[in-house]
Amino acid sequence: MCLQAVRFHKMISSIIFDLDGTLIDSVIDVRAALNQLLSENGRHPLTDADVRTMVGEGVKPMLTNAFARTGEALSPDQVDDLVARYLELYINANHDTKIIYPGVIKLLDTFMSHNISMGVCTNKPKISTHIVLKNLGLAQYFKAVVCPEDTPFRKPDPRHAEQALRSIGGARESSLFVGDSESDLRSAQSAEIPCVLVSYGYAQSSVSQLSADFVIGTFAELLPIVMGS
Repeated sequence: MCLQAVRFHKMISSIIFDLDGTLIDSVIDVRAALNQLLSENGRHPLTDADVRTMVGEGVKPMLTNAFARTGEALSPDQVDDLVARYLELYINANHDTKIIYPGVIKLLDTFMSHNISMGVCTNKPKISTHIVLKNLGLAQYFKAVVCPEDTPFRKPDPRHAEQALRSIGGARESSLFVGDSESDLRSAQSAEIPCVLVSYGYAQSSVSQLSADFVIGTFAELLPIVMGS
């Protein structure tokens, strides 16, 4: 825990959340849609572990990576052509509420009851983000959801996080960014927003080795950081 975070944690009034790997474990649905797409194109399926290394940067990088791992790499135009089909498969998944990480709903309810403004900053496509949030009953908690289509910049560019913060009326000196990856950390740090990383998400390296203000092992551990207790 750094001194900067200690000074902040008693005055948090707004929080920006990453989505995949932070609030929800989307790999089950992502893997199902991705493997269906690979099968339709004569490729072999990927494992859960494979998919976990691909989530977080957006659909196009994920599809590029997936097809490169399963055979001949695709051209950018070919990837573009497959995005719509992937999104169709993903959107039509069941999105069982079990993919919400333990403790998320309870804590979001607590923050809402204390008038803490909350938003989402994600590289996930807008259409799938909003459908998933609605289907999982999470949309009600967020004052704004900023996806790649909403900004010319995307994480780890700090301007993505800055737009999300502006959209919920937050200020750097009283905010937190909560994510799970190197991209989240870089975005938050460059935007000068204190960052909390969860250790259970999709980071490509151990988050304990990264320079986040806080690292938490369960979502419930966010409560004392925000509420100052």
